[in-house]
Amino acid sequence: MHQIVFSPVTFQVQLSLPENSVIQRWGDILNYYFSLYAKELCNRPDVYIGHIKAIAILQDQEYIKYSKFKLDIAADLLIKGHSLYKTIAITVNSLVYGVTEEDSLRTMKYVAEKLEREFLLETTFIMERSGRAPHQNKHSHQVVK
Repeated sequence: MHQIVFSPVTFQVQLSLPENSVIQRWGDILNYYFSLYAKELCNRPDVYIGHIKAIAILQDQEYIKYSKFKLDIAADLLIKGHSLYKTIAITVNSLVYGVTEEDSLRTMKYVAEKLEREFLLETTFIMERSGRAPHQNKHSHQVVK
């Protein structure tokens, strides 16, 4: 049986705006951010989204959840809360066929630079690399600004 192999990439992303913003605005920014990330990844031939998921767990049981599994279908975005935030931390899991960890990182940097200009948004993220060999599970972190 032929099986497509996906390489998961996990990022810890911190986004900061110059001023406090309502959680709904943050949801709009996340939707735009990760939809652009998906679009940029899929500009290459033979690239297929397994899923791109992002979650920001905030204070007092507030959260923002983003989920996309196909480029031409709108992402699912769930927002709970009404608070103001200047900075949010997000966990992103990107499972995309035909894209290496380096391609994912390069694309995230490109999107971060574009959104920095559009929203005055500062992005810092950590890429978690996982390489698996038989009976091994290695894990390292790389901080990228």
